[in-house]
Amino acid sequence: MKSKFRKSHSSYQEICCSREGTYVTISKRWKCFRIKHTRPCLLLCLTVVFFTIFMISTVIVTDETQYLLLSNHNATCKLPVTDPFDPNIMKYIFEPDPIVCSQFPPLMYVDTSGILRINQSTLIHYGLDLSCMYQSIERLNDSDIRFGPEVKLEPPVFLPNFYFRVICRNEKSKIVYDNLHFNFWWNIKNETKSFGVETEEDLSIFVFGLDSLSRSQTIRKLPKTFEYMTKKLNIYDFKGFLKVGLNTFPNLIPLLSGKHVEELPADHESKFFDNMSLIWNQKSMSQYATLYAEDKIEYSTFNMNKQGFLHFPTTYYFRPILLAMEKMKPVFVELFDKERNFCFGHTKRFQLQIDFYKTFLQRHEKKLRFAFSWLNQLSHDNINMLGNGDDSIREFLMWMKDSGHLERAILIFLGDHGFRMGDVATTFVGRIENNMPFLGIYIPTFVKEKYPGLHRNLVDNTRRLVSAFDIFETMQDIMHRRYKQNDANTVYRHSRGISLLRPVHAARSCDDAGVPEVFCACYQTTSLNTTLNVVQIIAQFALDSINKLLKPKSQICAELSIRSIREASIIPSTLEKANGVYDLIGNLFRTKSGISGRYIILIETYPGEGLFEVMIDYENDQKMVLVGEISRLNRYGKQSHCVKDSSLFQFCYCLDLV
Repeated sequence: MKSKFRKSHSSYQEICCSREGTYVTISKRWKCFRIKHTRPCLLLCLTVVFFTIFMISTVIVTDETQYLLLSNHNATCKLPVTDPFDPNIMKYIFEPDPIVCSQFPPLMYVDTSGILRINQSTLIHYGLDLSCMYQSIERLNDSDIRFGPEVKLEPPVFLPNFYFRVICRNEKSKIVYDNLHFNFWWNIKNETKSFGVETEEDLSIFVFGLDSLSRSQTIRKLPKTFEYMTKKLNIYDFKGFLKVGLNTFPNLIPLLSGKHVEELPADHESKFFDNMSLIWNQKSMSQYATLYAEDKIEYSTFNMNKQGFLHFPTTYYFRPILLAMEKMKPVFVELFDKERNFCFGHTKRFQLQIDFYKTFLQRHEKKLRFAFSWLNQLSHDNINMLGNGDDSIREFLMWMKDSGHLERAILIFLGDHGFRMGDVATTFVGRIENNMPFLGIYIPTFVKEKYPGLHRNLVDNTRRLVSAFDIFETMQDIMHRRYKQNDANTVYRHSRGISLLRPVHAARSCDDAGVPEVFCACYQTTSLNTTLNVVQIIAQFALDSINKLLKPKSQICAELSIRSIREASIIPSTLEKANGVYDLIGNLFRTKSGISGRYIILIETYPGEGLFEVMIDYENDQKMVLVGEISRLNRYGKQSHCVKDSSLFQFCYCLDLV
């Protein structure tokens, strides 16, 4: 009898049945063999079906790579390995022009006793007949300072002011020196608070971070620094450090508080951060001298579209100096305004912050210290400018080591994310880099020798998926002297924050680590033709999602349209748990219009030529869900000048520009 089945070009086995019996095709020749007994036949059929589904659901092999069909967000992370010198990236990489500041050095300096002195070797430039005055700097709030009245100055002298301005005139009453100074010893006579002392159990914590610093960017643009850290400091280089938020703020909040940004009060942007549970506000930090410094007023983590702090957040605070710098133009023999963005007179702006950090370490040498410094200017706006800081940063690390400041301290050197906007961000490799910032941790040698299990954990964890939540927990372990516990064999997986001194499970997922799926670098994608109908439908949904956000501001923001679909891809891992059971069947079938799954779409819109990356869960043409945040990959400048809502900056194209 002839078998009743439809011919197929598939190479998979098929089941064919008729009323007279059941037949099984066992090869591409599609020959049917009759099985006489129905019940065994049905069992065989079901066995073949479920075996086939199991095999398909376990692995799909394409010409490009092998994908596991498990939910990437809940599955073991397979960390991508990117080439820092990938050709698609390197075509945008070049050596920037050096930063050239004033050739004349400062006339004065503050020594390590807090005495303001004249640099005698500079008098040849400034002259001998000088009349000098100083002005105290009063912090009014986190957005403004006030210069005090001019007071006559005759160095050497101790000035009881943390920050002050020095103005010197020559015999012709011409201003030849106008500069800012800081004195960490200003209140030494009236200091009432005593800080703890470093011991082999009580360690200082030094954090040094840079904006937009991926691991690959560190290797490319800070090669001397990277070599010193890995070869001389023997840092632990974490290759699986993933970002947990779009930009700086949602990545630093977990690091400094252990909380996700969404766990903050809804009105946090309109309130001061003084009472927030940041690490320097914790009771266990009361024995530490503390420092917080950022080098860019408009980009500061707690001030960009936020209120900042009502009072000093830490013992020493750099922001008042930044505010003073904006209110004056430095004079070093002559008025210096060239390259103002990167220099303040003779000194590079980022170097001023490094000097502030160094002076803090000197002021409280051997005491318990917590320092948090974040550099923005070098790396935020230009992917190539970072190279200008390589020598200075390496020299700072060398100074810390050679001066003994790292003998009883841990150093955490990191970035918040990769380069988010610009040409590099539009490349596939660049978008992976964006999700994988740099993280390096230095631990004193004696700690590793005393607690060998801790060292083993750190080595293992450099190959694990980790996040900013883990850095917070690591600092908690240091502050509470929890070293012995980390010598145990307990392996942690499901805690959102796990101290990196403890074992982190190899099977940890993005969900375990608190990494939103939109930033999860563990999955692999398959590229799709942008002309596919399903891609067109999903792209339109992405656009509609953006315009929905803009609708409340439709009187001032233009409605956007799609200019082009630049890229489209699908994440082949689409199994999700339903009532505790994985749906092995539903995710394997095509819908009428496309394949259900998670799609990533890159669309260009107009007006404004915005380039947006959007992740969308697609079940069918009527059921789609936006996953995570929409990311803009190119700069928007002043296109959104008409709105005050920071959440709309990347989307709004003001109608007055049309």
